[in-house]
Amino acid sequence: MSSLLKMWISVIFVSMILLVGCSDPGPAEEAGEDIDETAQETEEAIDDAVQEAEEAIDEAAREAEDTIDPPGPGERTGRAIDEAAEDADEAIDEAVEDAEERIDEATDNRN
Repeated sequence: MSSLLKMWISVIFVSMILLVGCSDPGPAEEAGEDIDETAQETEEAIDDAVQEAEEAIDEAAREAEDTIDPPGPGERTGRAIDEAAEDADEAIDEAVEDAEERIDEATDNRN
């Protein structure tokens, strides 16, 4: 046999072994997945806390500005529209996240 053919047979053989070995996750792989999931959840919690803090700071600054220079009817209407748009955007984001979680759960349950 030529060395090129031997190499290809070896590559195929090693690939088959790796694929068979990956079919059933072991305890180390499951622990790694748990760690990844916990890290992702922690990152999301931190991002949410930072976003809430930023929003609180922005609101405090707006209230301080409004105390000095109260908004007129046009400004109040514009703010109400902006707030409604932000609420709708958040609702859409939550619906997308919920759908993604359901898809992930359904996919996990199939396996």
